[in-house]
Amino acid sequence: TTTTTTTTLPLPTYSLNGGETCASATALVGNGHYLGTTTGFVNDYSPSSSCTGFSEIGAEVVYSVVLNMGDSLFAALEKRSGSVADISIWLSSDCMDCLIGDDSGGTESFTYIAPQTGTYFIMADNFSISTTGDFTLTAIVTSV
Repeated sequence: TTTTTTTTLPLPTYSLNGGETCASATALVGNGHYLGTTTGFVNDYSPSSSCTGFSEIGAEVVYSVVLNMGDSLFAALEKRSGSVADISIWLSSDCMDCLIGDDSGGTESFTYIAPQTGTYFIMADNFSISTTGDFTLTAIVTSV
């Protein structure tokens, strides 16, 4: 009998907030947990309600990630303790159209397989203009 053990190393944590717009998006530095906030930011992008199930009219911050064709991106957004944010998360390749998103309550997440190589934008968004706050974005890219 052969026993195989898999060890999962903990992901690093970065205090790295997203940018205001896609032009000033913060590039992910690797797989990890990103501590950020939407406090002090405004609503620059609003995906259609078919993206997350709701119109996201609150403030967002933007992260960028370069994916190769076939790469898998797992992204999860969770509000931090004490935050009043009503968070949502979505992905775009052009900062206008939503490729995938989630606003189901609790930790919002998605997994996306890149159909082509390019820069993609992760939007850490808020449902409402009246709620902003602190969050943790977990991002994991798995290459094929």
